[in-house]
Amino acid sequence: MAELHLIGQIIGGTEFTEKSIFCRWQLSSGNNWRVLEGSTEGQTQLDTPQIGSLTSWNHPLDVHWATRGLQGWPQIHFQIYHLDAYSRTNLIGYASASIPTRPGIHYVDAPAWRPLGTFTEELMRHFIGGGIELTDAERIQNGADRSRLKTEAAGKVHLEIGLIFRDFKKFGIEY
Repeated sequence: MAELHLIGQIIGGTEFTEKSIFCRWQLSSGNNWRVLEGSTEGQTQLDTPQIGSLTSWNHPLDVHWATRGLQGWPQIHFQIYHLDAYSRTNLIGYASASIPTRPGIHYVDAPAWRPLGTFTEELMRHFIGGGIELTDAERIQNGADRSRLKTEAAGKVHLEIGLIFRDFKKFGIEY
């Protein structure tokens, strides 16, 4: 089987309006892919940057897959949260990015978005906290379903990804 080794980090986030943010992340892949080593989900630490500066997470990523084909190429998905003054966690955005399909070092920006509620729900979010959350996390991964949602931009998650390919050509998988 061909192998893909991802070594990198979630550098952080920019353009988020809130301070004190962290994210939960998950790597997903199709049925042809099997995780040999590494964690495919996790959570970064909380960071409170100055307004307008980089939220620094520097969270490591290290996953090793084996695959029979390119179908179901890995993707990374994020749920970004804000910790408010009352120690409540409020979802402030979702982001998703495909893992690059070439070996080497890559810098990837995953644009974050959040679902918009009705006028009343947005007013409550502004004054009380909380907000609209997706009931089905699969919508983060499925762009077709997401196109039916009313959303707004929330910021960006920055990644540094190093990829090592092994035996792709040997098994007839060209990249």
